[in-house]
Amino acid sequence: MKQRVIFIFVLLLVLTGSNGEDRIVEQNNVNLQEKILAEGIPARIVQGLCDIIKTEGQNAVFIAHVAPSDCIAVWSKNGELLEAGEKYEFFHEDEVVKLTIKNLTKDDTGIYELEVKNDDGSDSSSALLSVKLLKK
Repeated sequence: MKQRVIFIFVLLLVLTGSNGEDRIVEQNNVNLQEKILAEGIPARIVQGLCDIIKTEGQNAVFIAHVAPSDCIAVWSKNGELLEAGEKYEFFHEDEVVKLTIKNLTKDDTGIYELEVKNDDGSDSSSALLSVKLLKK
């Protein structure tokens, strides 16, 4: 009887989560779906930006991995906020965050920074983009 109670308690912990996590479990022999809410976890950059060297006319892509996936990502160049448009394209899906800079010119050279934030904290990473002149 004691083993059965311990087993039920452990099973309950597995299905409902521990450490404040809420889990929704759906089972049907084929599909097991689990959703863990990330409340109380500060935003952080798991894998930061890397410096990039490109030639004029190319595109550059900065990639970072962040946690939790629902944090807000803000991009800047030399301390000035960037806006999405023809020049800059932002991507944020799950834990992957990307900035694409299109049709590079020498003026795109600079320090690019990613800041991620949520209600529980923030983190940042920066990298240098160097754009070389096209050889003629």
